[in-house]
Amino acid sequence: FTVQVKDDLPVRLGNADVGNIDEGAVISSPRPSTSGHLAIDWNSDSAKAHLTFTGATAHHVDITDGNNHALTLTSGGVALAYTVRLAQNGVDQEVVAYKSTESVDNPVFVVTLNAQHDPAFAFTLFQPLDHSGAYDTNLPLTFGVTGYDGDGDPVTQSFTVNIKDSTPQSEDVDTVAIEEASGSVS
Repeated sequence: FTVQVKDDLPVRLGNADVGNIDEGAVISSPRPSTSGHLAIDWNSDSAKAHLTFTGATAHHVDITDGNNHALTLTSGGVALAYTVRLAQNGVDQEVVAYKSTESVDNPVFVVTLNAQHDPAFAFTLFQPLDHSGAYDTNLPLTFGVTGYDGDGDPVTQSFTVNIKDSTPQSEDVDTVAIEEASGSVS
């Protein structure tokens, strides 16, 4: 007699959750963070499933604006560098973004993936990001993710974290003329 085993595949159930952070909370503790579900179903192959950042290497991660335009991120006018490493769970990846003039121990933000049970992401902001142009008030950071089920079948997904700028906006100010007079003040 013959037994046929059909390998089921992981599936994307829809769009991942969108995270939102207000930079104004960066100066307080705890640091602003957001998390969300990735809308991935491992089906019956959840054991040993894991998540990686799509296209990432040890010191590179693709971050886009949601329209697939690559972003070059800065904080305080300094370009960011990246370290991609194993998350604390020892299975999935996390990205640490830091100023290229500083060390990974002083992060600007950390993004962590977690494949266990209900695949998810977590994003924590430690320092403000620079906003400009079209992203003057809201900076969308979109990350690509590839998930692998227990026997290595892949599924792709992406998620976005919106960073609301906390920089105060200037208002119109009336000009006042001050004249100096000669003499002394007693």
